[in-house]
Amino acid sequence: MESDKKLHPDRKIDNKMDLISHKRKALFLIITLLFSFSSYGQKLIESRQTSYYTYIYKITGNEAKKIYKKDIWKVDTAFFHTLVDSFPTDSQYQNKLPQGHYLKTFAEREKQKLSITTIQDFDVFIFNNNTDLCIQVFDLQGNLIDNADVSVRLKKLRFNKKTQSYLDRKSNQKGLLQVTHNGFTAYYDLSRQYNNSFVKRGTRKVVYGTPIKYVWMPVNFVIFLPIDGVKSIVKGWPQGTIYKTKNFFVKSFNKIACLLDDYYCDSYTNNKFRNKQTGYMVFNKPKYLPGDTVKFKAFVVTKKGKAIDKNVRVILQNNRKDIELTKLVPYRSGGYQYEFFLHDSLQLQLDRNYTIRLELNDRKEYINGSFKYEDYELSKNQLSLRVDKKEHFRNKNITLYTKGTDENDLNLMDARIEVLLTPKSINKYFENHVFIPDTLLFHKKKLNPTDETEIVISDSTFPKVNFEYTITVRLLTSDNESISENEEISYFYESEKFDIEVKSDSIHFKYLKNGEIESTQVTINSKDNFGNITPVYNGITPCSIELNPYFSSYTIQTDSISETINISEESSLIQCFSERTTDSVYIVVNNPRKIPFIYNIYKKNSQQASGYTDSLDIHKKTSSKQNYFVSIRYLWGGQVKEENFRIPLIDKKLNISVTQPKIVYPGQKSRIDILVTDTEGKPVEVYRPLKSSA
Repeated sequence: MESDKKLHPDRKIDNKMDLISHKRKALFLIITLLFSFSSYGQKLIESRQTSYYTYIYKITGNEAKKIYKKDIWKVDTAFFHTLVDSFPTDSQYQNKLPQGHYLKTFAEREKQKLSITTIQDFDVFIFNNNTDLCIQVFDLQGNLIDNADVSVRLKKLRFNKKTQSYLDRKSNQKGLLQVTHNGFTAYYDLSRQYNNSFVKRGTRKVVYGTPIKYVWMPVNFVIFLPIDGVKSIVKGWPQGTIYKTKNFFVKSFNKIACLLDDYYCDSYTNNKFRNKQTGYMVFNKPKYLPGDTVKFKAFVVTKKGKAIDKNVRVILQNNRKDIELTKLVPYRSGGYQYEFFLHDSLQLQLDRNYTIRLELNDRKEYINGSFKYEDYELSKNQLSLRVDKKEHFRNKNITLYTKGTDENDLNLMDARIEVLLTPKSINKYFENHVFIPDTLLFHKKKLNPTDETEIVISDSTFPKVNFEYTITVRLLTSDNESISENEEISYFYESEKFDIEVKSDSIHFKYLKNGEIESTQVTINSKDNFGNITPVYNGITPCSIELNPYFSSYTIQTDSISETINISEESSLIQCFSERTTDSVYIVVNNPRKIPFIYNIYKKNSQQASGYTDSLDIHKKTSSKQNYFVSIRYLWGGQVKEENFRIPLIDKKLNISVTQPKIVYPGQKSRIDILVTDTEGKPVEVYRPLKSSA
């Protein structure tokens, strides 16, 4: 050791210098970030609360892996080795970064803020096929990549040609997903809410009888409680889980309180009794005037479908005071009808809803219904108003159509109309000085007694602006009755816009100048949900391009205007139709947009078929009564969509065929034949043959 020190007398000095250099590098970032706080110390409250600059550092793949792998990452100053850019913290970063992993950092008050991002030339989507871990990789043009290296932990996932995905069957994987393509690796954290061990998979098959899901949905109560709370406040009564919770405690309270007080026994007993019955009650009108006659019919059966054949009390509930109107005998098993006069002795208040109950003694209610009681007045005459266009362009006319009718829907013979046009709001001026009158047009005309009255509206007196205006039509009759109707119109002195329409599997673009289709030079770019922009068209309109479900939006632009269509706001139009018979199952997917989708078909929990296609038409023989399930996953608007369908065998379903004449004259007797069959086509006995006469 002595000789070694003598041979290297400056090693101690070098080690000391290396330590100082390392500390300087470690402190450089923090000193730089906090530099903006060193000035104006006496006005700290008024000064900015963040560092002036935000810095972007490039890191290696291994460093990125360490960060993505941990939920909480301890800051290692050694990662800040390659500074690539900086920008003011109070602005957005506008430059484009090359492929790689990056850290972004800035100081906020006494804390250092960090975030990580990965720039890559491929995108990864995780599909839930209800059983397996299913992954698809796409390039930035929306093409499927089948030669990527995909692995979870140390397990490599192979590409399945049948489903066109990287598949790990019956997977319980969680942790870090690694996807490598063209020498670059991206990392994703596979997190699930609870484990899906083999024991639990077997247990849940028995309990739920539905396919096991790879990504488990959260507990319904926890997720929807805040939403139901808002709905309850808006609606004014409990909704969803709020209602279920409230109802549970009310029932429990009544059940226990019944032991102490008979009042609560009535409520508890009535609810228990009411839940055993079902049926309907209908009124001859939705609302009634004072002096009207209320007529209703009701049909009551048990939950098993057996008609009730007992006398009932008809109760009118009035401000918590029950009025017994009559005792009612069914006119047939389960059928009840009654009518009563709304006289003053009932002491009903206007503009309120009242409830009719059919019940046994001791407040055992079968069914109830409500009606509105108010003093309303029906207008004798009606005015209809329509226009042929909602948009009015320069040097073009629009036509206004009006019609006045009486209570018998006949044209008014002695009526006249007044038409008033008034400006509403100004959108754009085309001259420095523009006069806009408060009345654009006022016109009087006698109403056509045989047909609609037409009025042509010209823009000859309109100012040089784009604005909204209101058409007010007032109908006047000989007995001085007045009715008014309005229409809102948009006027364009100059207008240019795009008309974008999604048709089937393509998007159609048109350029409109003052409402007319014209040709113009445009560029169309697509954008995915990761912010990548891809040019798809450069040419003349009108034009059509193929719809790619990988992209979230398309933007068309000229030198002066641009417009964007968000694909996710459009319907995918995918529909699944199915039918079960005693010996077959039929499954058809209607897919007019030709969106590629992964499908899995299960019989209970046993997978029967799977694949990747844009059309599906399956007919399979089966003698099983187990439920079938269809799971479909696809990309639409750059997002993963999942749809699951249950296909049960309804072996109690009845088919009804009716044979009757097309025309029956008054006084004529006609025969109507009704054939009722079960799912196997065998006739079902009908207890009461139906005959009809007219």
